[in-house]
Amino acid sequence: MMEQRRFARFDLDGRARLEVAGRNWPVEIMDLSLKGAMVQNAAVEARQGDECRFTLELDDSDITIPLEARITHVQDDRLGIEFTKVDMDAMQHIRRMLELNAGHEDPSVGNIADPDEPHEQ
Repeated sequence: MMEQRRFARFDLDGRARLEVAGRNWPVEIMDLSLKGAMVQNAAVEARQGDECRFTLELDDSDITIPLEARITHVQDDRLGIEFTKVDMDAMQHIRRMLELNAGHEDPSVGNIADPDEPHEQ
């Protein structure tokens, strides 16, 4: 089956925290896009459809980016996360992280449109 993504995903070695049902775990970011992420941590107890809070922790900074999200799939020690509510400041931080990770301003990062706008998956 061919995936249809509106936003490109980029490999990213980063840190984040995932809170599900009041429990909190550190997770390793495997990849990140403007609409979601793939994370890894075998200890996370979550199921597909669970609401969660995903908090990006920026390297060499005390800035964190909290995002409302939901678990889209769980496979072994990896979880797919879709951001469900992203404010414009958070969207700009994520976009800049992706641009820096790509090594330049990359048009495949996607347009900063209304993050609540429906899209195909």
